[in-house]
Amino acid sequence: MGLGDLVLAEMARPSNCATDLLLCVIHLAFLARQWKLQPISPHGYELRALAASYSVVCIIWQAQGAWNHLFNPIPSTMTCAYFIYLALGALCPSLYGVAISADIQPSPHAIRRCQLAFAFMWVLYVALAAVELDLADHFPLPRTQELTISPTVVSWLPAQMIPWLPHAVAASGGPGHPVTLRWDGRGYGAVPFEHAFSADAVYAERFDLIAGHPCWKVHSFPFLFLVFGLGLNCAFTAKTLGAYRRLALEDMTYEPYCAASRRRSRFFWWFVAHGLTTTGVAFMPVAMLFTGVSGGIDWMHCVMIPAMYLQCWGLEDAVLSSIEEAKNSKKAS
Repeated sequence: MGLGDLVLAEMARPSNCATDLLLCVIHLAFLARQWKLQPISPHGYELRALAASYSVVCIIWQAQGAWNHLFNPIPSTMTCAYFIYLALGALCPSLYGVAISADIQPSPHAIRRCQLAFAFMWVLYVALAAVELDLADHFPLPRTQELTISPTVVSWLPAQMIPWLPHAVAASGGPGHPVTLRWDGRGYGAVPFEHAFSADAVYAERFDLIAGHPCWKVHSFPFLFLVFGLGLNCAFTAKTLGAYRRLALEDMTYEPYCAASRRRSRFFWWFVAHGLTTTGVAFMPVAMLFTGVSGGIDWMHCVMIPAMYLQCWGLEDAVLSSIEEAKNSKKAS
C-alpha cells in the first residue's frame, strides 16, 4: 500500500497532528544547533550527547504521535507499534532527567545516582507495560468516578459550546436538577463527544488506551502521563528550584560568580518550563471535559511548546557554559 492509499481514521485528530509536528520542528531545530557545538571537556561531551539524544527521541516520538493522530488515533489493544510509542513516551522525560542531572546535581556521585534512578524507572515501566499490568486488579483503586454539578453551576455553563451538556441535563431530569457526571472507564477518545456521559451500552462499552478514565492499566496513556508527565515534572520542578536556591546561597569570587549567575538563570527557566509542563498535564483532563479529547491534547501541546523550547535552550546553554568554563580553565593554567 502506498502513501496515496492512506485514509484518515474515523476519529482522526488533525489539530493534534499539527501541534505534535510543531513540537517535532522545535526539537529538530535544537538538534541542528547542538550538532554544531564543539565541547572541550568530557563533561561537555556528556552534556551534548545527552541533549542530542533527548532531541532525537522526542523527534521520533512526536513524529510517530503525529502519524497516530491521523491513522491510529484510538488504539484499544497492545501492538508492537503502540508499545514502541509508549516506550518512547516514557523515555523522553526519563532521558531529559538524566540530561539535566548532569548539570544541576552538586557532585559526580549525585549525578550518577539520579541518572541511574531515571534509567531504572524507565526500565521498570517498560517491563510492566509489556505484561499489560492493570494496577486496579491488585490494589483497591477506583474503577468509576462521579461528579455532581448543582443546578446553579449548570446554568452558568455555555450549553451551546459543550455538546455533552444537553444530553446530561436531559438524562438527569431536565433543567433545574443536579447533573451527575459518571466516568466509568470507557475510552473517551472512541466515544463521540456529545455522548461522553451517555449510559447507552453502545458508548459505555467502548474502550481505548488513549483516553480511558479511570484507567490504571500501566500501558495506557492516562497512566503514562500520570507518572511521567505529572509525577516526573513535579520532581523536576522541585530539583531545579532546590538547585537554584543552593547556588543563590553560595559565596563566590567574581569569575565563579559570573558562571554561577548563568547557571542560576538556566535553572530558573528550567523551573518555569517544568512548572508549565506540570500545569499543562494537570489541567489536560479539565480541558478534555470542556473541549473533548482532541481539545485536551491540543491544550497540552500548546503549553508544551514554550516549555520544551525552554528545556532545550537550557540544555544547549549547559553545553555552551561547559565550553566557556573549559576555556577559562585552560587560560588560568
